Amino acid sequence: ALETLMAEMPKDAGRVLITSALSPAVEEVAERYLRRAHRLGITPAGEQLAPLPLSYVLASPSGGRRALRRVLDEVDPPSVAVFARTERGLAEARAALRELGYPEDDPTAALVSGPVDASAALVVLYEIPASAEQLRSVVGSGSRRVVAIARPRDLERLRAMAATAITPLPTRDATE
Repeated sequence: ALETLMAEMPKDAGRVLITSALSPAVEEVAERYLRRAHRLGITPAGEQLAPLPLSYVLASPSGGRRALRRVLDEVDPPSVAVFARTERGLAEARAALRELGYPEDDPTAALVSGPVDASAALVVLYEIPASAEQLRSVVGSGSRRVVAIARPRDLERLRAMAATAITPLPTRDATE
């Protein structure tokens, strides 16, 4: 079916292939139908990413504010950096922090769209980074705690970007 479809497409038609895993079968399709394809956001073959332990909280697309409140209540960090990569995400996170009583210039609660300051004890991923490289550049190095606010469909991608098992954020009741 793919061969028939590709044969019917004009030679100058734009073609995009999106995959969550780069397997030999995917490489074969790319080589056959996407001549000299550019590969974006892919870790080169043989290169292993260092595991990045992180926790997650599940939320619906409109439940980010509630999830952020839950994370901050459960962890109760001395300082937090909230990452969002889009303007909409930044606006939502800013509003959520204001609702929680954090003023815009509060040094203990930073809103970021890039690398996080080394002083933050907790990094909350209000939005999932676009790639594993962006995740690592946002989080940086150190022993800080990282919690992602994710939808169920994002968990597999988040697990792949973290290069390790990810765990749900336990509630205080469960840990006690």
